[in-house]
Amino acid sequence: MPCHSILPQDLIFEVLSRLPVKSLLRLKTVCRHWLDLISSSNFIATHLGQSNCTSSLLLTFQGRYREATTYGISLLDDELAMLKHQDLPFQAKKRGDIFSIVGCCNGLVCISLEDDGADCVIWNPATRQYWHMPAPLIPVVPNHCFVRWGFGFHPETNEHKLLRIVQSFDQEKHVFPRRKYMLRTEIFTLSTGLWREINGIPPCICQDRSIAVAVKGVQHRIVNKGWSRSNGGFVLSFDMGTEQFSKIEVPPNCGHNKRQKLLPFRQLLAMLVWTAGFQSIFDMWTMKNDSWTKLFVVGPFPKPVFAIGVWRNCEILVCPAIKEEEDDMTLHNDRLLLFGTLTKVTREVPNSKVQSFHEGGTYAESLLSVYPGF
Repeated sequence: MPCHSILPQDLIFEVLSRLPVKSLLRLKTVCRHWLDLISSSNFIATHLGQSNCTSSLLLTFQGRYREATTYGISLLDDELAMLKHQDLPFQAKKRGDIFSIVGCCNGLVCISLEDDGADCVIWNPATRQYWHMPAPLIPVVPNHCFVRWGFGFHPETNEHKLLRIVQSFDQEKHVFPRRKYMLRTEIFTLSTGLWREINGIPPCICQDRSIAVAVKGVQHRIVNKGWSRSNGGFVLSFDMGTEQFSKIEVPPNCGHNKRQKLLPFRQLLAMLVWTAGFQSIFDMWTMKNDSWTKLFVVGPFPKPVFAIGVWRNCEILVCPAIKEEEDDMTLHNDRLLLFGTLTKVTREVPNSKVQSFHEGGTYAESLLSVYPGF
């Protein structure tokens, strides 16, 4: 059925590119012309550019239902500051496996469905498409490996890539700090649907479980120089265009007896720094022109909190915590809090009372396909 309109085609394009994905999926059925228009790469890119201006936070959570632990994903809406639970079209293969968000980019969400990361999916929450990735190349030995991930997009190569770091340590009964270890890395390119092993990662210990932060085509994560935090750490960076690793030192006086968490903040790499055992006030640093600058102080909060992410480029989302462990936080069954970096005011997020929230990634709706080659 042809579409007849007295409106200019440029105006139709502009209006449609500002609509939510749910509406566009319905409009695809109006006529063949609109189907071709909405499916075109030019329209998808334009729509994504509009959507990125109003990004939200996608969060993993843990709850209890009839004495069983449940896991899920919620969206912190960009306008209402309310949590919206997401119905997942997939589930973990084994009961008890903990799934986690690996990364969010351009409306695509990469999720690990197994503890060892052997099963990952690429999911578009807006279109409801999902695709199980092929098995990675590097095997893991249960209880003798760390597996860390990083998912992102490089604008110059126009490629979505997934970095997988496998850190295996010997199975002999050494004292823990003296364990020998080996690092292997591989990368998955969505356009080809293939894994390949790469080299060049510097010596480090990848104990931190946080999502790798991708800024302008470069992934970043906190790593340690040795098994003990007292050895200090640095930021391990990976350029998804050149596929090269590099090191960034932490800000001055932010190493010994300090904890760090990376966040994206106004298109810059940011770091929250706090003193171990005093997780109620944070220093916020940003990386610009290859140097760290201290911006402001986040908090203080009335109780210890765990930082999850940045909402609308100006508010820090935190979850109240009971106490800090060596590598984790014991999270409190309480509401999420938003700290305004401009107003310095803290407010509660409605309907956010579950057992704990784990990680958050910046999310924007898109029409991008999850399948290789599209």
